[in-house]
This record gives sequence, structure tokens and C-alpha cells, in this order.
Amino acid sequence: MRYTKLLLRPFLGGILFGFFLGLFLWYMFDSFVIGMLFWLAIGGIFGLSLALYNYVTIKRLTKKYGNYEWLKTHHEREIVLPMP
Repeated sequence: MRYTKLLLRPFLGGILFGFFLGLFLWYMFDSFVIGMLFWLAIGGIFGLSLALYNYVTIKRLTKKYGNYEWLKTHHEREIVLPMP
């Protein structure tokens, strides 16, 4: 299985979090440089830590269960409707 999609989502989420934090700090300190430095630093650190956590969790669960069936959603239900 390719981990690209599973690792890209938390990384982009961290970058997005850092972006909004950078915008907030840009507004607070009235300095574009401070806002963008916080965006790159905090967003990068937060994104990498989320991606690493996701990667370790997936590896551990895959080793425990042995396949990737636990990643798929199982929303199947059989409904029997009694009709007169």
C-alpha cells in the first residue's frame, strides 16, 4: 500500500494550521516576516509530527492485523422489510 495519501493529509493539515497561526501573528505583530516565519516553522513542525504519528500508527496496526482491511470502511447492512 502506498502511504502517500495517508501521510499527505496530516502534513497539509499541519501546514494549514501554521498558515492560520501565521496570519494571526501577522495581524497581532503587524509584521509579515514574523507571520510567515511562524507559518513555516510551526506549520512544518506540526505537519511533520502529525504525519509521523500517522505513519507509526499505520505501521503498528498493519503489523498487528497483517493486512490493510482495517483501513477500509465497512458500511454494509442487510435490511429485511416485511411486506404484506
